[in-house]
Amino acid sequence: MKSKTIEVSGVNLKCYEDGSVERFNNKTKSVVRGMGTKTSSGYRRIFIGGCAHYCHRLMCMAFMGPLGSKEVDHINGDKSDNRPKNLRLVNHQQNGRGFCGKKAGCTSRYRGVSFYTKKWWAGVCSGGKTHHLGSFASEKEAAFAYNNKAVELGFSLEALNDIK
Repeated sequence: MKSKTIEVSGVNLKCYEDGSVERFNNKTKSVVRGMGTKTSSGYRRIFIGGCAHYCHRLMCMAFMGPLGSKEVDHINGDKSDNRPKNLRLVNHQQNGRGFCGKKAGCTSRYRGVSFYTKKWWAGVCSGGKTHHLGSFASEKEAAFAYNNKAVELGFSLEALNDIK
C-alpha cells in the first residue's frame, strides 16, 4: 500500500492510501496506526503534540501538497472517508457545491426540490443568491430543472440529483 511521510508539529507522520495515519507514540514507545477519532460533525481527527489535526487535511498535504488557501472536499460526501482518491482541493464556493445528502424532514428525495401548496418547487443557491426555478407538476421535473441550473452554474457532478 502506497504511503507518504510528512512532518506536522515536529512529528513525522506516515499517511496511507486507505486514509490511515501512522506515528510514533512517545508515551508507549510504539508505532501507532489508525484512522483517528470521529468528531460529532463526522470528520476524523488525531492529536499531535496536544493539537488536533483533521485527517483529511493531513492526507491532502501528504498526497497533493500544501493546501494554501484551498479547502479539502470529500468527493463522495462521507466526511470520514479520507482516502486520497476521495479528496480534492477546491475553493470555498466549490466546496459548498459538492455532494450534500438530504437532511431529515425534507419533502422531496431530491436536492433543491420541495413540495409546497400542491406543487413541486425547485431552487438552487449559488454565490449568496437563490435562483428560483419555478413550480412543476412532478418531483422529477423539478429535479431535472435543478440539475440543469446546477450544471449551468458549474456545480460538480456529485452535486446533481440521481434521478430514477
